[in-house]
Amino acid sequence: MDLYHLRTFVAVIDCGSISGAARRLARTPSSVSSHVKALEHEFQVELFERTSRGVSLTHAGARLETYARKTLQAADDFAVQAASRRQAVAGKMKLALSVSDALFDLPAFALKMRKRYPAIGLKFARSETARILDGIIKDELDIGIVYGQSDDPELRAHRLGHAQLVVCIPAHWADKIDTSWNALGDLPWINTGDYCPFQDLLDNMFLTHNIQPPQYIRSDDERTRLQLVCGGLGISLLEQSEAKHPDVLAPDLTPVCCSISLVYRARRQHEPMIRAVREMITSLSH
Repeated sequence: MDLYHLRTFVAVIDCGSISGAARRLARTPSSVSSHVKALEHEFQVELFERTSRGVSLTHAGARLETYARKTLQAADDFAVQAASRRQAVAGKMKLALSVSDALFDLPAFALKMRKRYPAIGLKFARSETARILDGIIKDELDIGIVYGQSDDPELRAHRLGHAQLVVCIPAHWADKIDTSWNALGDLPWINTGDYCPFQDLLDNMFLTHNIQPPQYIRSDDERTRLQLVCGGLGISLLEQSEAKHPDVLAPDLTPVCCSISLVYRARRQHEPMIRAVREMITSLSH
């Protein structure tokens, strides 16, 4: 039995639906469904009744909910107690980032960590926000710096600041198109994925300006979206520093803000390495 299957089971209970749990856990609905089915198959018991309005616990599911929560709490307590008995701040730390280079000085962080905590080995990766959150939940990653915030109770998030996001068009379109919202609504847009925090901002912009642009390309990765805009394939919402690219133009439209967060597992908050990295990152962000 995998603990993250139990966490998914509890998330579905708390949210009342597969889709709600998927949003909370930054996973796809199909992934959440597969976790629930894996539990049901392993223990040969039906946990939920599926309806058109969501899901509800079966009698067996309701009886097992208490044990699921106790098991997860026991696992968290074990991790806290084990961490409190570690003396040296040493080990390997996997840190993933979804934010652009302009928003977090990774070389400065690595240099300060090496000087202050030479026994901590750092491994860096870049990924999308949703995948980073999923990796932290599954203990595949230790800590992440991501766009947006998470209301998942399994995570702790510290706001580091915010990013300015601007609408960007291919530079060679500048003399050919009207950059009013009505005109932009008729042009192709490059969207993000469903679980990228940028997409909610885009959807709100479209709703505010009463437009429904054609959307035929999606990418969670900001660098890929920048390349697509540079290539003349559409309009997208990018971090402000990306708008300085010579092949990109940012029309005179009001930018939007997106928070930047440091995220890690709640049950690991007392671990010496997590504390050390958290304090270093928060000090650099001030």
